[in-house]
Amino acid sequence: MPARLIALLLLAALVALGQPAPAGAQPEGDVFRRVSPSVVVIRSRGRDVSASGQVRFGEVGSGVLISADGKVMTLVADDIVYPNGLCFSPDEKLLYINCSRERLIRVYDVKSDGTLANSRIFYQYTGPERGVPDGMKCDVEGNVWCTGPGGIFVHDPAGKVLARIKTPGHHPTNFAWGDDDWRSMYITNIGSVVRIRLNIAGVPSR
Repeated sequence: MPARLIALLLLAALVALGQPAPAGAQPEGDVFRRVSPSVVVIRSRGRDVSASGQVRFGEVGSGVLISADGKVMTLVADDIVYPNGLCFSPDEKLLYINCSRERLIRVYDVKSDGTLANSRIFYQYTGPERGVPDGMKCDVEGNVWCTGPGGIFVHDPAGKVLARIKTPGHHPTNFAWGDDDWRSMYITNIGSVVRIRLNIAGVPSR
């Protein structure tokens, strides 16, 4: 594992435990006093790192941050109440961010420097069933898979619901692609982990 990635994961672990970020890991002027990341995603070229979660800057707020050098984190999305799941489109030109409280997914254009533009709502979940947007991934065709009320929803790149996978027992909280062909999905439910096989491959983890 590259040393820079190890350092980033260590930083994420420290701040997840509520520890202040090390000197040099905060923007100039100590704007962000502490971060508590929920999800970290890294673009394939390994330069830009995005993290979602709670950001403390005077008042407690939420947002998505990006780091291009492993040290300075810059707030790039602050228009979402409680950011949770993150995922890039297969070509990494779009970043999807879901909000567990508002039960929606937003999508942003990713600029060449890793910052975001053109925020818009991708999908708004409704319905009485338990479950919120949390775990989220893309498959190789650009479809977006996301946990939601009563299961895992499959959206086409325009946001249209193509299918919903209902899981046994409690609602799903997260999932990951797996196995050699990336056509297996491992799903965490409350109290269990299940595996299903799919006809499409997920975007491989890097």
